[in-house]
Amino acid sequence: MSQKRQENFYDGWLYHLFVDPALRKARKLVRRQVKPKSSLIDIGCGTGELVLSLTDSCTELVGVEASHRMWAYAHQRVRDLGLRNVRFIFASGEKLADFPSAFFDYATACMVMH
Repeated sequence: MSQKRQENFYDGWLYHLFVDPALRKARKLVRRQVKPKSSLIDIGCGTGELVLSLTDSCTELVGVEASHRMWAYAHQRVRDLGLRNVRFIFASGEKLADFPSAFFDYATACMVMH
């Protein structure tokens, strides 16, 4: 049985404008734990703010997002910034068979249970 994820009216730029700033401290906590030149996957990455905050430190960053609006917003930001070490995947976090075991040094899933 397949469930279709419901899009929320605030997904995308509204979330970035109102919610992302409130999560700044959480991103700083994560950043302090991630060693330079490592790779990270962020499950439920939303607007990609955590991933984008690590672009100067990590060699490879992947964000996975099931909301099309959130994914599109994050994907456009990467294109606008011309980043080469970041990619956003439109998928559910449970469908990551393309990555071999132990491919990433870190995996995060912040604020995905709300």
